[in-house]
Amino acid sequence: MFAEPDVARFAVVFYDSKATHGQYYVALAECVDRFRELGPESRTRFRRRLRDYRRLYGFLSQVLPFTGTGLEKLYNFVCCLGTLLPPEENSLPVEVQQAIDMESFRIQQTGSGGIALVAGNGTLDPQGVGPDSVRGDEYEPLSEIIRDLNEHLEVNLGPKDKVTLEVVLGTLEGDAALQAAARANPSDNVRLSFDIKVTDQIKDVIDGNFKLYKRITEDENFGQALKDALFQEYSNRQLLGRE
Repeated sequence: MFAEPDVARFAVVFYDSKATHGQYYVALAECVDRFRELGPESRTRFRRRLRDYRRLYGFLSQVLPFTGTGLEKLYNFVCCLGTLLPPEENSLPVEVQQAIDMESFRIQQTGSGGIALVAGNGTLDPQGVGPDSVRGDEYEPLSEIIRDLNEHLEVNLGPKDKVTLEVVLGTLEGDAALQAAARANPSDNVRLSFDIKVTDQIKDVIDGNFKLYKRITEDENFGQALKDALFQEYSNRQLLGRE
């Protein structure tokens, strides 16, 4: 399916700070074409091997130091290639499946009634004004995280990044295994599980927010600061959920 020259060619593009998303597609196009020529069983086996390597390396990189660059290059190659492979037949793309849980949705009537409107003149006060109200962005945790990162690390995260991070946090909040770990383990052990999970989730933002993905993977200080902030916010949400 792919060989060392494919990984090397992709690495040249990946580690080029001026590379565009289109160049990534070009660097992986031949591998995607080869994948399309495989039979159903071979496709399934190949997907499984990509997924196993991504998860295993993502875990080991949190607990073991790697001195060479070969495994890291292969990891980035595998992550990007996995997002470009055509979806399995009769299934939604992985990114969509991870973003929704159809079993949690149902239609339920919670009440009924009517609103009677009376003709006449009146005054409509602006929403969010008063001693007990706050402006939405002023105390919104993710907005604060983005503001702190922008100020201290001189990055330029914006509304699109906020949406991406909210999706990542929402997925982590819905992870049953991570919730169980958070309830039964001390913070240090939870953090280890969280780092593995968040690394996996960050890989999945490559199509929707390639710029953020590349910043996280290339800038170690920024990536670590972001993970620290996300873990703190995840912990806060877990505490609020228990109250």
